[in-house]
Amino acid sequence: MKKLGRRAAWTVLALVAATVLVVVTNHGIKIAQHGSRISEAEVRAQVAAANYCTASADCAVASGDCPFVYEPVNVREQQKVAALYERYFAWEGSCMFSMLDNRDLDRLSCTLGKCVAALKGK
Repeated sequence: MKKLGRRAAWTVLALVAATVLVVVTNHGIKIAQHGSRISEAEVRAQVAAANYCTASADCAVASGDCPFVYEPVNVREQQKVAALYERYFAWEGSCMFSMLDNRDLDRLSCTLGKCVAALKGK
């Protein structure tokens, strides 16, 4: 195989460096916009911690997409959970389909200090 000339080698090196810079920069922009990557397990743990109540009026459903469907949380935690979902979906994307939507929700209740979502007909 023929050796690259010095100029061609520097050109290839410059192209590789530019490509790496673009990838790193785009990743950095994504982190700046959405925060660092968060796993489904981390989201679920934080959502579980946001599920507390003393009365049914304390409860709300966090609006998410698959895999986070019907996650009851304290109404004061709703925006925080929405931001978690946004951060998760910025990196992972959502499922190809949604299993349920809020029209299937019958009521929210506070049971033993936790918000519980009841579905219609269940």
